[in-house]
Amino acid sequence: MWVSGGDSDDSDAPAWRFGRTVEIALLKDAGFTSIQDLNAVRYNHPGGDFLAERKGKRYFITVKARNKFVQRTRRLNGGYNIFPKKVCRAAMEYGAIPSWITIQLDTERRCYSAYFGTIDSLRNPNAVAVPMSPGAVSGYECLANERFDQTITPALSNQLVERPEAGTAFAAGRQSADARPARTSSGVGSAHNAHHPITVRVTSPVSFEDHVAYPEAPLRPVLRELRRRIVALEKTGGRKITEQVTKHQRVAYSVNRIFAELKVQKKQILVRFFGMSVPDPKNIVTSIPATHRWQHDREIAVQNLELLDYGMPFIQASYHSHLTTMSPR
Repeated sequence: MWVSGGDSDDSDAPAWRFGRTVEIALLKDAGFTSIQDLNAVRYNHPGGDFLAERKGKRYFITVKARNKFVQRTRRLNGGYNIFPKKVCRAAMEYGAIPSWITIQLDTERRCYSAYFGTIDSLRNPNAVAVPMSPGAVSGYECLANERFDQTITPALSNQLVERPEAGTAFAAGRQSADARPARTSSGVGSAHNAHHPITVRVTSPVSFEDHVAYPEAPLRPVLRELRRRIVALEKTGGRKITEQVTKHQRVAYSVNRIFAELKVQKKQILVRFFGMSVPDPKNIVTSIPATHRWQHDREIAVQNLELLDYGMPFIQASYHSHLTTMSPR
C-alpha cells in the first residue's frame, strides 16, 4: 500500500511516500500557486503536506495515496484515512482551509487517479476517511483520471506474496518479469536462521538493513537486537513468525495477525503491541487512542538496551496472546 503524507505515523501503515514531484505537478495543473512542501520545513509534518493558494484562498493540504484495491483482495479500497480533526488543528496554525488530495493507484494498469476537496465539503466532515467509492469520487474535483506513470510497477502492489528469507526470487503483486533476487536481511542469529528461517513478506523493495541505516548510530545495534529477540520468540513459542518490511521505516511481526510493529525513528523505536496486563512499574507504556483505529492498543518508545529489556515482556505477551491466532483484519 502506498502512503503519502507528512504525518506518516497514523493508522494507514504500512506505506511509502508518493513522489513529491508528482504531487506538486498535480497542484500546479489544478491552478494552485505559492506551493510550499511542509515536510521540507518540518520533518514528518503533522496533519498535512502542502500549503498552496488558489483564487485568493490559502489551503492546508494532506495527501494520501493508496493502492486501489484492499490488500490481498480485488475489493475496492473504499476509504482513505485522513483524520480530519488532526488536519483541521494543523491548518489553524497557518490560517488555511483544511483540505485533502487522495491518489488512487492501479499497479496492474500502471496508472493513478487523483482528487481534491476540503474537509468541510465531505459528506461527513467528522469521519476518519475520505470515501473513495465510484459514487463518492464523482463529486470530487478530479486532478487526474487514470493517468499513466511509468514509476508505478507491480512491485509496488499490496497484493502480497511470501518468500523464505533465503529464497531465490520474488515479486510483489503478480509474478512477472519484475521478479528480482531476494534480499537477505542480516542481524538475525545464524543458528536461528538455520533451523527457524523467518518468512519475509515483501511489500516494497526495501530491506531491514535499509531501516537500520535510518536512525542515529547509537540506535542501530538496539534495532538489530530488538529484531533478534523478537524472532527468537519463535523458538519457545512454537508459532511461526512472519516479518513484513515496508517503507516509511516500518517492520511488522505476525503470526496470523501482527503482534508487534516497529516504527523506526531517528532517536527511538516505537513498538506497538497488544496490551496483555503486563505490569508497567515505570509507567512508560502509553495507550493508543481507539480513534486511531490501530489494531494494537499499547506502545513503548525504545531508545537503548535498558528500555529494550523493559519492553520485551510486553512484546512476548503480545506474541503469546490468543489475539495473534485470530484472522487478520
